[in-house]
Amino acid sequence: MKRKSGRSQLGLGKIILWVFLLSLLVVLLPFLGAIGLAASTYFALFQKNWKRAGAVLVAALCCFALTGLVSNSQTTSGKNKDWNQSNLVSSSSKPESSSTDSTSTATSSSQLNTSSSSINKEESQISASQFQSNGLLEFTKKKQLYLAPLDRLGRATLGHIQLRDADEPVNKRKNRISYNPVGWHNFKFPFGDGTKEAWLMNRGHLVGYQFSGLEEDGKNLVPMTAWLNSGNYAGMDSGNEEGILYYENLLDSWLANHPNYWLDYQVKAIYQGDELIPRQVELQYVGIDQEGQLLQISLGGDKESVDAYGITKVALENQSPNATINYVDGKAQGLVAKAQVVENQKTVPAQPSSSLEAQAPAQDPNRIVYVASHGTSDAYWYYKESMPSTTKLENVVEMKEADAISLGKHHSLNE
Repeated sequence: MKRKSGRSQLGLGKIILWVFLLSLLVVLLPFLGAIGLAASTYFALFQKNWKRAGAVLVAALCCFALTGLVSNSQTTSGKNKDWNQSNLVSSSSKPESSSTDSTSTATSSSQLNTSSSSINKEESQISASQFQSNGLLEFTKKKQLYLAPLDRLGRATLGHIQLRDADEPVNKRKNRISYNPVGWHNFKFPFGDGTKEAWLMNRGHLVGYQFSGLEEDGKNLVPMTAWLNSGNYAGMDSGNEEGILYYENLLDSWLANHPNYWLDYQVKAIYQGDELIPRQVELQYVGIDQEGQLLQISLGGDKESVDAYGITKVALENQSPNATINYVDGKAQGLVAKAQVVENQKTVPAQPSSSLEAQAPAQDPNRIVYVASHGTSDAYWYYKESMPSTTKLENVVEMKEADAISLGKHHSLNE
């Protein structure tokens, strides 16, 4: 038993000795290789013993090769260890990243569902690089909005949107806009026979609120005459082809009648040189089906032209028949003289009570009423359900009751 124990200890000692020698050899490999190169040179140059020099050179090269293998193995092992550690850290941080993404998504959704003034620009607005060669936005089957940056003079120049009927904003816009676009001035001038006055200018949206949901984005507002913006000196006239409202309402109706199609709509302000007030506003519109094919839209009137792609364009003048405008700085002069007030006016004859009720403004001037035939009907209604069954609801226009009365309309006697 003692002999076996001694032999086992001797065998273990030999193993330890060989491991030590091999480890020492690994450590000394670079030095042995260098010594071998020196010895090979010595045998070749001084002793002219080419065989011995060759053998020593081969041994030196083997030492260098083994050194490279050992070094590469250590490097690979270290990299694997680092990768495993980094992978472990990355895996442990995933729940936090996921939570952050969820928060970001929720924030984005809440912004899109709030009022238009807090619209999520990152979600709804795009870059100019997404325009196609025909001037349309790239078709992505999503609502897209592009507003060109203000130019060096601070002027808004272009708005472009692509949307479906379901993408239109659901929140009603505010009554007033406080932002003043560059060149903004306003004047109250007489119009018609001079007995009435109205403000000349509006803060006009390039892309209308009913499409964009934007209220006071400076990149979407330019000084427009009331005649250009709403088709009338005071109130609204959606039947005036010289006003943007005429085209906006008809395009809105087109979307309502084609809920599965998209509208690509662009509005461009056209300036001359460094003038602050645009001389014209150019509209461009075309429909897009679910396959991305273009659908020509014709709204009627003499101002439409269609290009080779089937895209309709309209140029509208930023002017008003009752004034001359200095487009350089926004100043203006009236052309209609104010009517003189006659002291001894004739007494207006009494009207039937039913007629007076029809013409009298409502207690709430901001009440929304409905006018048939694209807003050209003389009568307005408080409820669509009360309108005749033959009324085409897609041609019904909404407006404030005060505006309807200012246009000479009256409440329907049949309601």
